Amino acid sequence: MYNEEILKSLPVPAFIFNYIANRVIARNQLVEEYLDETFAKNIFTKFDAEDYTQPILFVKDGLFFEVVCNVLEENLALAILRNVVINREQDSRLEMLGFLAGGVAHDFNNFLTGILGHINYLKHILPGVGEHVESLNAIHLGAKKSAELTSRILNLAKSKDASSTESIDLSQSLTACIKLLKGSISPEYFVEYHEFFEDKKIFVRTMEAMLCQVITNLVINARDAMEIGGSIKVNVSLVEKPQFKGVYICSTVFLSDKLFVKLVVKDDGSGLSKDLQSKIFDPLFTTKKEKGTGLGLSIIANFAESVGGAVDFDSTLGKGTEVSVYIPIERIEEVRQVQPTPQFEGQGIAVKEQKPRVLIVDDEELVRNVLKTSFVHLGFEVKCTESGTAGIEALKASSYDLLVLDMVMVDMSGSEAFSKLRQIDPDIRVLLISGMYAPDSVDALLREPKTGFLKKPFTIKDLQEKLGLV
Repeated sequence: MYNEEILKSLPVPAFIFNYIANRVIARNQLVEEYLDETFAKNIFTKFDAEDYTQPILFVKDGLFFEVVCNVLEENLALAILRNVVINREQDSRLEMLGFLAGGVAHDFNNFLTGILGHINYLKHILPGVGEHVESLNAIHLGAKKSAELTSRILNLAKSKDASSTESIDLSQSLTACIKLLKGSISPEYFVEYHEFFEDKKIFVRTMEAMLCQVITNLVINARDAMEIGGSIKVNVSLVEKPQFKGVYICSTVFLSDKLFVKLVVKDDGSGLSKDLQSKIFDPLFTTKKEKGTGLGLSIIANFAESVGGAVDFDSTLGKGTEVSVYIPIERIEEVRQVQPTPQFEGQGIAVKEQKPRVLIVDDEELVRNVLKTSFVHLGFEVKCTESGTAGIEALKASSYDLLVLDMVMVDMSGSEAFSKLRQIDPDIRVLLISGMYAPDSVDALLREPKTGFLKKPFTIKDLQEKLGLV
């Protein structure tokens, strides 16, 4: 039987109705301001008894509502009303949060560029032995790990339309997400990650943030099902034909004869009884009481639907749970030996008797200082400017062999500054630098001659290699 206390505790307007008798049986307090007799009657007349589980859109007092039903028992269904406008506002807030996280990560990358640059300069000018070496190496390692973490945050903070997908390197994305998770989960839990497709790069079509949300939800669910000291195993493999062992959901466009990636998250926790497993994909269903939202596996089921895949939930009470997500493979690439990164045309710059001249255009003082120190160390004459406008004036006043241009500045974009600077000197070699790699803007500029790109943070060695000065 339905539990009226659970109904009252739901965080959204909800009511239980008899879809044969067309009448409301119970409702929570939240639903009363939305559901009057006329509104209820409209819902009953629009729901088809043969297909009442499909969402239906209603308009009331200028607000849009989506109504979704789930069967409770014979003739009874639970209706959930969602304010579509509110949901969109929540999506907007999440998008803004991602945008702000990206901005913080970008600024942090600038700080790391300064730290790493000065560390590398000190390592170049100080003796290779002595008490200072261990401390410098420790600072260097910490800064590099911070740079890797910032890069992962930037990737996940990309603000994209929910319908926009891209070709994702599965191994790269999952490895980065697992590293973030290991830093968020208590070390008292053991997270083990294995891939079973050696010498292959697997690509799937989705959004990286969605993929990370799936693995995050599964790992957190596994952690919450275990006692402290439990083990979570994450395995990824290729399968030609999915084998379902428990309760499963397939996409409406699921094709069993395709090649799939099988992402498995397995725990040795308490497991779930058979009667509860039948509800596991229902929205708002949770076994975590006040700690859970009931949306975790529902989100994963939606993900499976969006990519044309499937999800299988298999659990044994007292032994643990195994959740398998099947994702169609877009393409497979054989891993080849990594070739040296091709140098851009700036490699023609060499240290001569007359010092080559470099113009640095970056609005972050820390970055300007470390670039100046690095280029002086490499034998350049250096001019630093703090904005795109100042860089344009400097290039008008004098000639330079190389321009180092930040892609994100306060007064103008890197693309705009690039265009104006190239109008002044069409032949100047340009090295673009940025902590946020925006493919659309950067790739367009890299098609221009004598143009290269270096991602922040970087070291003197990175700079040398890019300029061909080694």
